[in-house]
Amino acid sequence: MRRSSGVEDHIVLPESALDHREVAIAFKPREEWPKSFKFYKLYK
Repeated sequence: MRRSSGVEDHIVLPESALDHREVAIAFKPREEWPKSFKFYKLYK
């Protein structure tokens, strides 16, 4: 999560039930994504 948080226009989502640990990161839609995003796994 830390590598991808260097990308602009994102928010990190904490979970209160997990002592406010960071559990997800969301990015603003964009026309072109950084190349590194091709290698990140999506939650299914």
